[in-house]
Amino acid sequence: MSELTTAARPARSEACDPARVLRAVSQAPQFSWQRGWHIVRDGEDWLVLGSDDDLGRLTQAQLVSAGSAAQLLLLAREAQGRASSVVLLPKEDPHCVVALHDAGPSPSGRAEQLLQPPTAVPGRTLAPSDVRHLNLTAEAFGCELLWQDGSTPRARTPGLRRVSATADRRPLTTLISRGDVGRDWLQAGRAAAQCSLVAKRLGLALGFGVHPFNSWAAREEVRQLWKLSGWPQLQFTIQEIPAET
Repeated sequence: MSELTTAARPARSEACDPARVLRAVSQAPQFSWQRGWHIVRDGEDWLVLGSDDDLGRLTQAQLVSAGSAAQLLLLAREAQGRASSVVLLPKEDPHCVVALHDAGPSPSGRAEQLLQPPTAVPGRTLAPSDVRHLNLTAEAFGCELLWQDGSTPRARTPGLRRVSATADRRPLTTLISRGDVGRDWLQAGRAAAQCSLVAKRLGLALGFGVHPFNSWAAREEVRQLWKLSGWPQLQFTIQEIPAET
């Protein structure tokens, strides 16, 4: 579970249950064994702070994980009726990875639905409409999904055929960001968290395996191999659950 501390500044009138927030954040996909960051509540604002004085020491995997947690944090607040404005790596705070500033009341229905315990549907297979739904979800964070193993026409992405999904976990999807710096890594984490929740609400089981892109050399190699304009940041699979017999 994420570490939570409360700053000395008195809390204002926000009706927010910290326990519910942390339960939501605990669902965030994690891509690094060493967290390197923690969550702080500062009045009505919430901050993801680096555990080290030098944020430059945080790895790609740690920042992807921090972005994932920040997205769940945003949704948890929205589910409790509070909107947030998100600032990535704010210049005014050299220790802050993500700042979520209170932006007033917000409708809670969509966030509540996403955070409900998911139900995977036996026999549910990935449909073209699911691919479009997940693509749009990633695009909202400046990212795109490249689908392998038959979900994308061969003529459009011939290079992706060089990497296959395993027989029992199909298809394999690579999340691509526009750049390859801290902000891009955070956005990739936010996109991964949102895609995970959306997939579950669609009745699909989404899984993150061993993180293959935690080094610049690996990202650059795949980028060149696939002739990408963006940068590969992580991969996930859609588990098609067998129908009950």
